[in-house]
Amino acid sequence: MPPTQTNGSEPPPSRMELRARLREGRAQRAADFLRENPWFWAAVFLAVVFGIYAQRYQVQPPPDLPVGAVTTRDLRAPFDLQIVDAVATEQKREEARAKVPPVYDWDSGRSAAATAHLREAFATARTEAGEFREKLRSGEVQAGARHEEEERLLGRISEMFGGSLSRFTIKQLLAEGFSENLQEAVASVLTEVQKRKIVSTGDSFQGASVIRIRDIRRTGFEWDQKDPLAADVVNLQQARRLVGSMVEQEPGVPPALRGAVEELVRSQLQPSLTYSSNETNLRKERAGAQVEPLVIFLRKGQVLLKAGEMVDAAASQKIAAYRQSKKGVVNLPLLGALLAFLLLLLAFTFMYLKTYRKENCPDLSLFVLTLVLAMVFVALSHVLGLLVRLLAEGGKSALLDRPAFFLFVAPVAAGSMLMTLLVNRHIAVVYTLLFSVLFGVLADFSFGMLLYALLSCCTGIYAGAKLRQRTAQWKGALLIGAVNVPLALGVLLTDPWWADHPLRDVGLPLGLAFLSGLPLTVMLVSALLPPFESFFRILTDVRLLELSSLNHPLLKQLALEAPGTYNHSLMMAALSEAAANAIGANGLFCRVACYYHDIGKLLNVPYFVENQAPPHNPHDRLAPRMSSLIVAAHIKDGLGLGRQHGLPEAVLDIIPQHHGTRRIGYFFDKALTMLDPEKDTINEADFRYPGPKPQTREAAIIMMADGIEAGSRVLKEPTHHRLKALVQEIVKRVQEEGQLEECDLTFRDLAVLQDAFLKTLMGIFSRRISYPGFSFDKEKADGPPRSPAPQPAPKAPAS
Repeated sequence: MPPTQTNGSEPPPSRMELRARLREGRAQRAADFLRENPWFWAAVFLAVVFGIYAQRYQVQPPPDLPVGAVTTRDLRAPFDLQIVDAVATEQKREEARAKVPPVYDWDSGRSAAATAHLREAFATARTEAGEFREKLRSGEVQAGARHEEEERLLGRISEMFGGSLSRFTIKQLLAEGFSENLQEAVASVLTEVQKRKIVSTGDSFQGASVIRIRDIRRTGFEWDQKDPLAADVVNLQQARRLVGSMVEQEPGVPPALRGAVEELVRSQLQPSLTYSSNETNLRKERAGAQVEPLVIFLRKGQVLLKAGEMVDAAASQKIAAYRQSKKGVVNLPLLGALLAFLLLLLAFTFMYLKTYRKENCPDLSLFVLTLVLAMVFVALSHVLGLLVRLLAEGGKSALLDRPAFFLFVAPVAAGSMLMTLLVNRHIAVVYTLLFSVLFGVLADFSFGMLLYALLSCCTGIYAGAKLRQRTAQWKGALLIGAVNVPLALGVLLTDPWWADHPLRDVGLPLGLAFLSGLPLTVMLVSALLPPFESFFRILTDVRLLELSSLNHPLLKQLALEAPGTYNHSLMMAALSEAAANAIGANGLFCRVACYYHDIGKLLNVPYFVENQAPPHNPHDRLAPRMSSLIVAAHIKDGLGLGRQHGLPEAVLDIIPQHHGTRRIGYFFDKALTMLDPEKDTINEADFRYPGPKPQTREAAIIMMADGIEAGSRVLKEPTHHRLKALVQEIVKRVQEEGQLEECDLTFRDLAVLQDAFLKTLMGIFSRRISYPGFSFDKEKADGPPRSPAPQPAPKAPAS
């Protein structure tokens, strides 16, 4: 939009203002790039949608089910997998460990060591016993000290034999004198018993029928002993019982000393066969480690667990193996086909929309809007479907057997309703076809889900076309929800899933389908419509209807402070709306734009003729050039007021375009009459509006309606002939001045417009019957009527 002219008295902008303008310019350029660059959004669309498909069509592992859980559906192997059967392998390893015999360490030198210790103790005891007797004979031991000395001797002898002999036994042996004959007899019995393999009392050989014996005194010398209880292996208790019979058979033991000898030999017995737990465990682990893992080959589609079965350890192991092996397997051929499919969709959509242009929003990139909207709703459908599925996995939802049905929660119709509101039904149908195909692919290539999305989106188009207020979205959403339920039921009835599930299982998908309409559609349309309107600079019918309310602050101010301009705007609105509808332009936009096209006059109300009370006219005291500048300033003032009140850019564009670059004829003619040809010259640019010329059909219609409405006010007799001549003259002048060069009006449009203007004017100036007794032809006492502008002027002077 070209900048409006400013007078020289305005101060230059400050540095802060310049910086703010620079930042605003950069932000505007970035927004323009994003809004009008189709290739950037095509790349984003491919990245987002293809990424969603890639994630969705990964081969997913089975759900994580604990042991003891009951499945609600068949669990099948999602892909081929080779796993180790840990349970069976562990069983085999346990069997291998069980075959390892317990290891016992045998001390083969224990018998000789025990006999040697016995002989040494006998020799020492014999010596001390002889010394004690010698002391008694020599009198070295006094009679009073004999008992004490004897006690000390008994204690020393007891320690020599391990301290376990009774006092009685020691005295018997001491009385015998620990002779060498007795020594050899006792040593013979001890050797005979000790040479057996003696284990601790209570050792049952770990319940094994075979034990492994290794000689700790000879490295590498070991063997298996079968049925050890039947061989020469005895426990300590058995060995002690064996001593009694052997003592009786030993001729060198006097009968009187057999009890003492038995006790002595038993006290010297020691276990020679000891269980080695460390070596046994080590050999068991080695045996278990040598068992090769048992491998199970699971084929894709193989049933891991049937519906209704309880998860056991084996099934849990298979599920865990799938979940731990891979998070998912990418199906490269399928993803390649999907990428090619998306590229074809983009190409066809681009080629079609390239030929289409929405006239009241020429800077709109329909291709970018379509891609962004489709991308948003594909991503939203995917996220909502995943969210509901995650919530359902905690229970026993029947939809887990058919994950695509979770997408019933997706508010698919909201996108079509948005497109209808943002552009029109025609483009909404194009969007619907694109999105429905994308949705069908997202729903596991389900043709039923594709039809569901298509028909639901068509309902959204119908609801959007009927929408005239933002608060009426609830009615449209309720209609969508009501239509979605039978559509979803039809999809369920035609799907094989229906045959395996009772009627009660359809409650969740039907509830999701209704929920997608109400309230999700309302929430999304309400949330997304304003940012889409702002980013793509789209003026929707809903927004226009809001602006058309005469209770708008600007219009209320206009009605109170500038009633002439207000009535002029209402008349223009009626003329332009009827004319626009006649040629298929946007009549609603024309009506709203007319309401606001002269709001700039609020800053200088008395300087415009429709607001003046004759005979007062402030222009009588001004030079024509100054009057022209004041009149032209209402363009700039209107743009400022409009931006302060947040009027859309499309409405603001009408403020300068409805005048174009036309000349302010009344003051230009006045300047010519006051001109002294010998001294002064006139710059015609001082008496022209800054423009630009009308860029759209609607702007051109409003320009013509402005001139026709102003001219009709000064007609003395608004007959059909005069009104027709006025319309033709105004249209002819606008055309001859070149004001229609930059819009798309055709000669046929001009002919239709003239008829529409005339028809509306005839309705406005229709004749009424006379009221008996009253005459409206007399002049008012408060003065003559205001002077009309020279005819056939396109507009009243100074307006």
